[in-house]
Amino acid sequence: MTERLIRQNCEIGIVSSNSESTVRKVLGPVSSERVSYYRCGVGMFGKRRALKRILTHSGFKPEQAIYIGDETRDGEAAQGAGIAFGAVSWGFIKAETLQSHGARHVFRSMDEISVE
Repeated sequence: MTERLIRQNCEIGIVSSNSESTVRKVLGPVSSERVSYYRCGVGMFGKRRALKRILTHSGFKPEQAIYIGDETRDGEAAQGAGIAFGAVSWGFIKAETLQSHGARHVFRSMDEISVE
C-alpha cells in the first residue's frame, strides 16, 4: 500500500498512540522509510493536535489530507483538525459506527486505500 501511495505522489504521516518503534516494526523497514511524518506515543486525546502539527510541518492544507483510523476518537481528531476521516472496517469498531462519527470513506481492505 505505501508503495502505491508514493507512486500516486502522496506523502504519508502516521499518528498513533503506539510508540514509533512499534509502528516501524509492524510496517517493516521498507514501508517505514516511505513514511514522511511520525507522531507516535500520542495520548488518547492528543491526536487532533498531532494531526495539526503534521499539517503545519508538511505545508498541506486540511482539505488535502485524510486521516484513516479505526476508532471513534480518530474521527473526532480528524474533525477537530478540519481534515477528512476515512475508516477501516477491520478494527474493533464497526464501520457503521465510524461513519456516524464522520467517516467519509470506509476502506474494507488495504488495497482500497488510494487517491484515485
